[in-house]
Amino acid sequence: MPRCGRQVLSGRGSGPGFCADRRKRGGGGRRRDHLEQSHAEGGTIRDVNTLPFQLVLSAVEPLGESSSFLEDGLDKQVLNDAIRIAWKNGLYYAFLKRYLDSGHRLPPHEHSRWEAQYHGIVGLQASLDALADTSQSVGIEFLVIKNIQTIEHVPRDLDIFVRDSDRGAFLERLREEGFEFVYNDGSEISLARPGSMRVDVYSRIHYLGRDFLDEAYLFRSRAAIRLHQREVPGLEPEAAFLLNSAHAMFGHGAITLLDFLDFRSLQARATTPHRFRGRAGSFDWAGVYDLWSQRLADLQARVLGQRIPVAFPHHLESRFVLDAISRLDGHVLGRRERAALRLSLLWDRLLFAAESSGVEEALRSSAVARSLANSAGHRIRFMRGDRKSTLRALKRVREET
Repeated sequence: MPRCGRQVLSGRGSGPGFCADRRKRGGGGRRRDHLEQSHAEGGTIRDVNTLPFQLVLSAVEPLGESSSFLEDGLDKQVLNDAIRIAWKNGLYYAFLKRYLDSGHRLPPHEHSRWEAQYHGIVGLQASLDALADTSQSVGIEFLVIKNIQTIEHVPRDLDIFVRDSDRGAFLERLREEGFEFVYNDGSEISLARPGSMRVDVYSRIHYLGRDFLDEAYLFRSRAAIRLHQREVPGLEPEAAFLLNSAHAMFGHGAITLLDFLDFRSLQARATTPHRFRGRAGSFDWAGVYDLWSQRLADLQARVLGQRIPVAFPHHLESRFVLDAISRLDGHVLGRRERAALRLSLLWDRLLFAAESSGVEEALRSSAVARSLANSAGHRIRFMRGDRKSTLRALKRVREET
């Protein structure tokens, strides 16, 4: 049985990985400045026990060598720390499933969270079934987006894309399935139903006042994928990589370890990964793609090559986001958008501070606090130009409902 100190993943320069395009780039010093940040900015961790992190990687990394858990002698603190890392990075289900499949027993204190994972899967399946029924009954296509294709996990919600012209009819039929609006504004459209996973509806991939991908390209990239025993319409690796990249940089401002591993696997699965940059360029963000692919390559070198532990979730520092925005071709933010952008970056830092201090758990336990925080975040992103749909379509849905 391999020990945790054994290298269980591909070393630097071996196996599939991120191909950073260095065109239109300056010297190497700038890239180092971006990544060498304090822990509060999601940079490297110093003087920590790396065993829990490596244990999580050995269990869930889809491109790594075959490895297994220690049969005996696994320190309980190492296991608990690994579970904590997995939980914060969307890998809880994959990690514990691998742990249990290796013949180990579920730690007693994890029974409630593990049971909640199965309730989550049931809710996901119920929503996917409702979406399939809705699509068939009204003859409208949809796509599952922003999902992780390469590692089994249980998401908090389900994101779908519907053409703008079809959205009103699709949402009306979905409401006949028992779903009701949770949010219904220009930056957020979400529906929920008891016993089902919340559904977030997109008709645009639109941040900072511009579209990063369009509906024609997304539906051309349609591909069947499987999610927990359901075959659903998703995206080919190229489109999934580009959409998730835009969301990571300008939507969420961070990536989990799950996201990072999925980005790596999407590039490995793509038949033409060298064309990713050209596709981004066709939507006028090739320079942003260069910066992003270099960030991912740097993370891979540290995490999988040099074995340097990196803080995950990995939060993108404000300088990185501002640098990325400066590389958008022909894009100029107005005064209001610039002010809202600065406010959104501050908001992201506050949320990260809440996560690091444990305040996040208190917020999640309070429906009022959670609602206020979500509403504030939606308002800020709307002000800076983020949209999931057009206001015209939104108004029509409101009139119909």
